[in-house]
Amino acid sequence: MIHDLPPELLEPLSLHLKDDTASLPRYARVCRQWQGVFERQLYRKVFVHSVCFKAEKGILSELQFRR
Repeated sequence: MIHDLPPELLEPLSLHLKDDTASLPRYARVCRQWQGVFERQLYRKVFVHSVCFKAEKGILSELQFRR
C-alpha cells in the first residue's frame, strides 16, 4: 500500500512538494506517519496578522513575536 513507503522516501517527496500548498494537506491526511512529514512543510511558515503591532518590512523574528 502507498502508506507503507519507507520514511527515507517521504522526506524527499515532501521537500519536492513543499510549494504545492493545495496538495500538502491531502498528503498529511493519508496516515499518521505521513502527517508528521508533510505538516513540517505545510507549517514551515506561519503568518500572524494583528492590529496590535507593526513588524518592520512585514517580518517579525521569533524573539520579537515572543515579546
